[in-house]
Amino acid sequence: MKFTQFSAALLLAFSISACDKTSISSSSLPQPAPPLDRSTVPEFAKPTPGDESETPGPRVANSLILRKFDDALFTQVQAAGKPILLVFSKSDCPNCTLQAPTLERVLKEDDFKSIEVFQIDFVNQKELAARFNMNAWSALLGMKGAEIRFRSVGLTKPADLRRELRRIL
Repeated sequence: MKFTQFSAALLLAFSISACDKTSISSSSLPQPAPPLDRSTVPEFAKPTPGDESETPGPRVANSLILRKFDDALFTQVQAAGKPILLVFSKSDCPNCTLQAPTLERVLKEDDFKSIEVFQIDFVNQKELAARFNMNAWSALLGMKGAEIRFRSVGLTKPADLRRELRRIL
């Protein structure tokens, strides 16, 4: 059996060496695409100096429902035992940009209007992310007063968001 395998390998080696060896030119190969110019993509374009129309931080900060984290207000809401949702986001996170409008629509529903929502910029407010033991963006932390009721990452479907938000009511 070993002799048969050896002779088959030897025959293959001879047949490969006998093949016509044509040279391959670089012009016949597919060329790589040019590098992406991120400045031409609106989501990545840098704001012009002096343009203060957009607040710094994640784009979802401009939402009517999501407010930047305020420690004094958070402590007050927590002491009152109200439902709290902390939204951990990052400005260039594609999942965050999907999650924000869906979350905003769900939070406008009558069932969820009582939830106090705070946004935490995962990049610029790392100490808050560490304080709440969150190590991912596009993450939600639901609390009822001081009690943590859920942690989730990457929820973008309205049904999933509603299911989790009901846990803090």
